[in-house]
Amino acid sequence: MKLLFCIIVMTGLVQFSANAQGKEADAIIGTWLNESGTTGFEIYKEKNKYYAKIAWLAQPTVDGEERKDQNNPDPEKRNNPLIGTEIITAFVYKNEEWKGERLYNPKSGKTFHAYLALENKDKLAVTGYKRARWLGKTQHWFRSDMAEDK
Repeated sequence: MKLLFCIIVMTGLVQFSANAQGKEADAIIGTWLNESGTTGFEIYKEKNKYYAKIAWLAQPTVDGEERKDQNNPDPEKRNNPLIGTEIITAFVYKNEEWKGERLYNPKSGKTFHAYLALENKDKLAVTGYKRARWLGKTQHWFRSDMAEDK
């Protein structure tokens, strides 16, 4: 009987811990603006992985044309609109940060390893790096309701 009780208690604690971690992990879901306020991003979750795409641009057109992903290393994607471009792919949550292999910078067309860390509920540190994490560059994003910001 004591063994059964211990198993039930342990199962409950594991479930509680998993639920708490899931809520922490989902804390980045939503809309964010970069430091300069020129680009808005939507962070969303699919199958326990996190993604972000460009959702808004302060200057969505150039010479009357929709801005394109012109620096993409894949020539097939250079005519794709910037709005909707996925810049964070399949990040996972572990040890209070989100880590991944693909942070895409459409300005340069380069892809980086990266990690994300919430500094507070409305400030997200986005750090990209090539070889060594400590040599990375960090940019801050700020939580936003882009519908009100437009």
